Amino acid sequence: MKQTTSASREPSPADGSESDDPQTETTEKGSRPKGLVFIRAERCKGCSFCVTFCPKNVLEMGTAINEKGYHLPAPVRAEDCTGCNNCGVFCPDFAIFGIREADLVKVRAGSRRSAKSSCDNGGKP
Repeated sequence: MKQTTSASREPSPADGSESDDPQTETTEKGSRPKGLVFIRAERCKGCSFCVTFCPKNVLEMGTAINEKGYHLPAPVRAEDCTGCNNCGVFCPDFAIFGIREADLVKVRAGSRRSAKSSCDNGGKP
């Protein structure tokens, strides 16, 4: 499981995938998940609210420990994630969030357009 270690970096998908394009990601069952879970390990205090309130039981408390000594949630059934963000809504430390795949594609497409337009304007907004 890939975790982020810096608050300034973009969180990584908790499923450990490296792809920037969620449309190319597939699960063991061969279908793409509807959502992704992102975990910021350095913020987690192991309260397990995310595990309790996940309607699809995607998360379980894992064996990985963060630098503060807390056990981290692990997406054991990532293919079932819908991106509902219940995990993020109930997390008191903003250490986790879920996002629907379709929304992630829109966000990434928008950031590519704004980066291109700022390059076209000499870096001026």
